[in-house]
Amino acid sequence: MTDTKSKVFSLVHQDRLPIPEIAEMLGLTEDQVLAMAKSEGVARSKSGTVPLTSLIPDRGHTVTGRQPRTCDEHGPYESQQWTLNNAPERMPVAMRSFWSQCPECNRIGEAEVARRTAEIRNRKANVDAMRKEALRASGIPERFLDCDVWHWQRGMDKQREVWETVKSYCIRIEDVIQHGRCLVLFGSSGTGKTHLACGIVRHVVEKGGTAKYLTIQDAIGLIRSTYNKGAEQTEDEMLAAICNVDMLVLDEIGRQSDSAHERESMFRILNRRYSDLRPTILVSNLERVGLFKFLGQALCDRLMEAGGRFLSFDWASQRSRRVSDSGGEE
Repeated sequence: MTDTKSKVFSLVHQDRLPIPEIAEMLGLTEDQVLAMAKSEGVARSKSGTVPLTSLIPDRGHTVTGRQPRTCDEHGPYESQQWTLNNAPERMPVAMRSFWSQCPECNRIGEAEVARRTAEIRNRKANVDAMRKEALRASGIPERFLDCDVWHWQRGMDKQREVWETVKSYCIRIEDVIQHGRCLVLFGSSGTGKTHLACGIVRHVVEKGGTAKYLTIQDAIGLIRSTYNKGAEQTEDEMLAAICNVDMLVLDEIGRQSDSAHERESMFRILNRRYSDLRPTILVSNLERVGLFKFLGQALCDRLMEAGGRFLSFDWASQRSRRVSDSGGEE
């Protein structure tokens, strides 16, 4: 591993960040970053696009001249001429050497660059922390917290068709939110519906929006909790908390008992989202006929407005074939 790291460290980006820092910024392990850098180096070598900063040995510079100069800000200093060793013949002579500037100006400039770099990194860290908190607050189950749309398995033609639709939905998420475009993901359990739904929630949060994942039972339970004596929120306030997000995912549609109150609560949520032009994603294990019967024609028509889609996950459960790093499938 030591030899591998020493070789890969020569593949540096122009910002010259060390491997551990790149790994931390990307949320990867050092070995993953090393593998990515090695793969990129091989690809660039084959394509002839190796950056000037990679694999080419550092020729070094030699001091070839000195002269006194005066800085308007800091007074006199000795400037040194640094000349590139063994410069390539094709390099213009004028580019083979340079004169050093005022050391005090350099020190101040480097300190300012370091300050601004630290400020940017701190800001990024704060933004990342806020988004992680927003992601956890979105209600995504722990099993699906690391799921995203881009790494969803799609080995079959039907899976690829579904994935292309969801990918397009995410790419156009601003337009989706503006027009309240809905999705309905339905089919047998274990086919990846919840993975994709949680991936959409994650995408919205990472874009700076607000999103929430709830099973329909949990949503109804939250509304019902307002009926308790001493409840901190009214029913209308709880309904607003559920509905007033950019994206809402309601899972396990059709699994709740068929009581009039539960069906009424579900339709109140959906109708409020529809009236406010807010997109909702429904996830159900019902097959098409059962789902349309459960929702009713009027609600199905509303869900398909503005380009809404019903996506059928009509393949066998993938749970027994799931690879260890898939992040989980519904």
